[in-house]
Amino acid sequence: MPSIPYLRIGRALMALAASPMLAAAQTPPPAQSPVTAITADRVVVGDGTVIPNAVVVVRGERIVAVGPAGTVQLPSGATRVNLAGHTLLPGFIDAHTHLTSIDNDGGDLAVLKETDAHGGIYATINARKTLEAGFTTVREAGNASYADVAIRDAVNRGLTPGPRIHASGPALGSTGGHADVNGWSPYLDIPGTGVIVDGPDALR
Repeated sequence: MPSIPYLRIGRALMALAASPMLAAAQTPPPAQSPVTAITADRVVVGDGTVIPNAVVVVRGERIVAVGPAGTVQLPSGATRVNLAGHTLLPGFIDAHTHLTSIDNDGGDLAVLKETDAHGGIYATINARKTLEAGFTTVREAGNASYADVAIRDAVNRGLTPGPRIHASGPALGSTGGHADVNGWSPYLDIPGTGVIVDGPDALR
C-alpha cells in the first residue's frame, strides 16, 4: 500500500461532512495538487448516508469526488490507496479541548513545577494523538501562555501533525470563578489558568 501523509488525508476526509452545495462554493484546489484515490468498503457521509464500495478522490487537501466504484472517474497518475475492509467517516470535531495539558500534570500544582514550555510540548504530543484518534478539528478552551496559538501555527505550517485548531488564547473568568486558581494562601501570587475579568470594563 502506498504511503501517504495521514495529516493531508485525515484533514481532507472532514469534507465528507459538508453538503455538496458548500463544497461547490469553495475555491477549487490548484490543478497541480497531488491526487490520491482511496477505495474502501464504504463511506459514511455527514448526514448518515452510506456509500458502499466507495471511492474517494482527494486533490491536495480537498475531496473532489466521492461515490460508488464505477461512478467516479479516477484521474490518471493518482496515487492509489486500497482500504479494503475499512469504513471511512467524516472527521470528528471536539469543541472543548485543552491540548496544552496532560492528565498527570498536577492540576493547580503544575504552575509551581512547570513552565509555559511544558504546555507547548504537551500540545505537540496531544495534537498528534487527537488527529490520529479521528478528530480533524478542535476548539481550544483557553491557554494563558498562548501555547495553543503556537501549536495551531505549527500545524498550519506543516511542522507537526495535528487537527485544525481554533485557538482561543487566555480564557476569561471572574474572580473566584473557574479561571481563578484558588485554595492557596492569599500571600502567594499564583497565576490563574486565564485572565481574571470582573464586569464589562474589564472584559473590554
